Amino acid sequence: MRVAICGMSGFIGTNLSNYIKERGYDVLSISKSDILSGDKNILKEKISGSDVVINLAGAPISMSWSRSHIELMYKSRINTTALLIDAINSVYEEDRPKLFISTSAVGIYSSDEINTENSHIEKDYSVLNRIAMDWESECKKLDDSVRCVILRFATVLGSGGGVIKTYGEMLKFKTVVCTGSRSHPFPWIYIGDLIRIFGFVIDNQVWGVFNCVSPENMTLGKFCDEVKKEYRAWYEITIPDSLLKMLIGERSQIFIKQQRVVPANLLLYGFSFECTSLESALKRINI
Repeated sequence: MRVAICGMSGFIGTNLSNYIKERGYDVLSISKSDILSGDKNILKEKISGSDVVINLAGAPISMSWSRSHIELMYKSRINTTALLIDAINSVYEEDRPKLFISTSAVGIYSSDEINTENSHIEKDYSVLNRIAMDWESECKKLDDSVRCVILRFATVLGSGGGVIKTYGEMLKFKTVVCTGSRSHPFPWIYIGDLIRIFGFVIDNQVWGVFNCVSPENMTLGKFCDEVKKEYRAWYEITIPDSLLKMLIGERSQIFIKQQRVVPANLLLYGFSFECTSLESALKRINI
């Protein structure tokens, strides 16, 4: 089996490519330069003959949200997805991939209810909601002959990257920074489970949308308490929502507009999580 991955140099992409190689599959990188060329024929040549195409591309959301960076976050996701789908659709059917896995985020949901994949979604014009909705809309243009799966990520926890890497800087000083109200939901998933979900999707004839989030109901306050306990931190600094808005503007919605999310479809189709509690995940993560 050959798997083509767009965006395999980041934290998730590196872990995913290693996992796929360990399964004995061939991995082909669709590079940033391939995308920036805008040349459908280059992408078509790389994609042709691949069994699976995985789209992980997207500029980081953790950087300062200048107008230019918001535009980059948008274009790196929506435009890249459009290019990949156009290339897939143009490949002769006998050489066309059988599966396209695209990514999205639980930020697409409302923060007012418990969300499953069947929850009603409306555009609320926040940056993350708008990006996620337009991102997923591009997938509707994929040819019906290709199985399409969209994975909506929660906050990813793991060694060497993700939010724990950020927390690690302050943990050196035995301090945890609680960014926002302790009552905010905190949807999360362990990197090992997230990578295994890709394998689950490849191995099983499933399609549609999957919430990639631990089944454990978690708040930001409980998350901070668990981090303090596991890494023996003594202090906590809590930054209220109002101060976050003042300090980082629109980017504060990453912390303030959080969602309660349930992995209903993964549980329905029989996926088994290795880390069902935050405690079990933190014990696997090195700071």
